[in-house]
Amino acid sequence: MGGKMEARPLISVIVPVYNAERYVERCFQSIADQTYDNLDVVVVDDGSVDGSAELCDAWARKDSRFQVVHQSNQGVACARNQGLDLAKGEYVAWVDSDDWIEPDYLQVLSDALYGEHADMSIEFGTADTSVVCGTDIVRRHLLGHFGYALWSTLARKGLYDGLRFEPSLIVGEDAYMLLQLRTKCRKVVLMGNTGYHYLMREDSLMHDVSENSLLAGVESRDAVCRYVRRTNAALEKYTHYEVLAGAAMSLRKIKASPSLRNDQKLKRLLKRKIMQSVWRMPYGALTRHQLKEVLSALSHMAD
Repeated sequence: MGGKMEARPLISVIVPVYNAERYVERCFQSIADQTYDNLDVVVVDDGSVDGSAELCDAWARKDSRFQVVHQSNQGVACARNQGLDLAKGEYVAWVDSDDWIEPDYLQVLSDALYGEHADMSIEFGTADTSVVCGTDIVRRHLLGHFGYALWSTLARKGLYDGLRFEPSLIVGEDAYMLLQLRTKCRKVVLMGNTGYHYLMREDSLMHDVSENSLLAGVESRDAVCRYVRRTNAALEKYTHYEVLAGAAMSLRKIKASPSLRNDQKLKRLLKRKIMQSVWRMPYGALTRHQLKEVLSALSHMAD
């Protein structure tokens, strides 16, 4: 008789929830339907004031793999930290409460990760499947080759040891965490679309066009530069493209916003970020698309 089939490692799927009653049923059902079923689903209700909390509790009663914790509204960084504290799995995946995943999403990510004995598997658009090792991981992260979405990753839980999301970063706390995680990785697997469906909500922080949100974006990108300067100064030059691209995007938002288009102080700050970056850019490492973005950013200097 053959031996027993080796049990598949437990994957913790962490889902922060805030006022998402229109979406959580589809989200939770897509997680419950995964072909990779050895799951620990950690749902953190961050003080929702709609019907989200009740829907979360209903799923915990229906499926024993779901555990739910409720907390006062503290922001997504604190909700994610609570999820990490409760996660029991050997590996961690993330799903936003308004998104959903295809039935084989975790199977595909885990097969790639286990097959290559990697620390992280990453879904990013139409990328060809490839393995990246050593310091090239951080270099390519800084150049945007992997994207900056936490939900596109499956990673060893041990990578999160000693790390937690930074509550002071109003935006970009996930990208900052990914940089820290990838700094600790020995090997990652990059692959194309594996079945994550991202919902573009008009009321999300990513669509917030206010002085505070744009300044928060500047601080998030500055935090990345400080971290790289502190941990691997030789790679600092690769931070400048994202600083420039982020500042250019913010200037485009200001131009389209009646309430901000006359904010000269904010525009001067963003233009200064562009000029500081343009002289330090590793142009030989940029793609044709990125070089066009640099030219586009410079075109905003006359506005």
